[in-house]
Amino acid sequence: MQHGVQDYLSFVHCFQAMQGHPVTPVVRVPWNEPGIIGKALDGGAWGVICPMINTAGEARAFVDACLYPPAGKRSFGPVRAAPYGEAAAYQSSANDEILVIPMIETREAIDNIEAILDVPGISGIYVGPKRP
Repeated sequence: MQHGVQDYLSFVHCFQAMQGHPVTPVVRVPWNEPGIIGKALDGGAWGVICPMINTAGEARAFVDACLYPPAGKRSFGPVRAAPYGEAAAYQSSANDEILVIPMIETREAIDNIEAILDVPGISGIYVGPKRP
């Protein structure tokens, strides 16, 4: 969703096509914004890559948008995710299954990488393009 032509409806269609295959649907959101992150997860993403995470505080805000309380602050509304399991079961297991992947793509992020990785809930990192 960050670059290119994918929007909410087109990535939902892609996730529907993936449903019968042994793949993990992941989306790269445009920004660290709770509304779009929650909508991506509600649309069926099992992982979110978020660009421009530069500090531990930004990583914590990203985790908060991805995970349900008490681990985060995500609102409950798994529109398409519910078919992956009964809604209450999804909510109780989602925090253990969702991939929360900050994108490291600036010098500031590299300087803070240990602090970012120490944020509870971070699954791993995506290292973006090398810049001059």
